[in-house]
Amino acid sequence: FLFREGLRHLRDHHPFFFNPAALESVRIQKSDSEVVLSRADGMSPWRITKPLDNLRTDPDAVKKLLTDLYLLRAVKLADRSEVSLPADDVSGRQRIALKHFGQQDEVVLEIMPPTTPDADTVYATASDRPGTIIELRLKPLASIAPAEGAPAGETAAEDTIALAGLPDTVNELRNQMLTNIDVESLQGILISPSTSEEILLAREKGKRWEVRRPDGRMGPLNEISLFRLLKAVTGTKVAGFVSDAAVNLEPYGLDRPLLRLSFVSFGDDRVDLLFGMSRDGTWHVMRAGIPTVMKLDDAFIREISTRTWQW
Repeated sequence: FLFREGLRHLRDHHPFFFNPAALESVRIQKSDSEVVLSRADGMSPWRITKPLDNLRTDPDAVKKLLTDLYLLRAVKLADRSEVSLPADDVSGRQRIALKHFGQQDEVVLEIMPPTTPDADTVYATASDRPGTIIELRLKPLASIAPAEGAPAGETAAEDTIALAGLPDTVNELRNQMLTNIDVESLQGILISPSTSEEILLAREKGKRWEVRRPDGRMGPLNEISLFRLLKAVTGTKVAGFVSDAAVNLEPYGLDRPLLRLSFVSFGDDRVDLLFGMSRDGTWHVMRAGIPTVMKLDDAFIREISTRTWQW
């Protein structure tokens, strides 16, 4: 039987063969977008370098993408002469390209559009296996009704990997945290509500935080308010990314921010966050000078003490 089938069952069904530790870049191209992940060396963090430059990534999302690509397995392999592929000018093709350090060319997996709208699999070709047609699962098995009479639960681990489940967009792969502030390096915080007095928090190296009193002198502050503020700023994930090129800030309430938080480190690094509310009551935030607008849950704002008496 094996010889009659041309030993096709013994062929490697993984479309990619790569070493995750040696990968330099991952490029995901769709008909209307292209995302590129890259890093300087094997110890450097992954960054999104296209369509946005040097954007921090979500380590868990990148790990899932690389793991899924490593485990991705063909449902079936066929020779090029056995399958009719769409013409080269047919839209809807996707490409996933991997490049190792020291490698001149990418290995490109070109994924064809589904043959029918309800197709569960798609054909693909790999640049390093030009004579092979790779049939890949498009939809997760959970969304596919089992065949009549098929035993329940008999699925290989690799079969659960489907193209539709890959985290392959900028918003899935980017870091979801509101800030990347190092609390230990902070020297000062300025809380600037639009309807009340500014609140200045500061400290000297190795000493406790203090708050500026109405008479201008610094004094002890409310540790609970400080803890809630720092926890919210460093531990909050944004609810969504609204725009990466916002010009008109009025729809987000950021043309006249209701709150501004400024953080200054001992190394003079500064982060200014602007907060505004849209007409539907949704909170938005952006970093001063960067046109990325993010959506926030109301819970974040409730953690920020904006009245002098709270400090």
